[in-house]
Amino acid sequence: MSEEDIIWANEYAAANGLKLVYCICINANLYIENKVPPIDLFIKHNCHIVLGTDSYSSNWQLSIVKEIEAVQKHFPHIPIETILQWATSNGAKALRIESQFGSFQKGKKPGIILLQKDFSASTRLA
Repeated sequence: MSEEDIIWANEYAAANGLKLVYCICINANLYIENKVPPIDLFIKHNCHIVLGTDSYSSNWQLSIVKEIEAVQKHFPHIPIETILQWATSNGAKALRIESQFGSFQKGKKPGIILLQKDFSASTRLA
């Protein structure tokens, strides 16, 4: 997606009362085109970003942890806190299920995963 396309889409959405959500499936981009998406442009234009995995037809695995790792590898300047927000609360908001999922609050189901520093030994806790 070019910067011109991002600007057009954001302006169109704003003019028509729409909220765009940009779902980044970085491993799908690498699988299909051997290129990464223009994440820095999405950040520059204040886009609402979430992480996804796409599907087995365009990805090696369906793992958000692997998506997080890929973003960190190709965009090391993006803070892990930001990437984790894309993978958790932003996704819940985009799906309109933030009252139940996406954060650590009483009454919510956060789907806790213990992440090792290198993500190689991650364990699902809840």
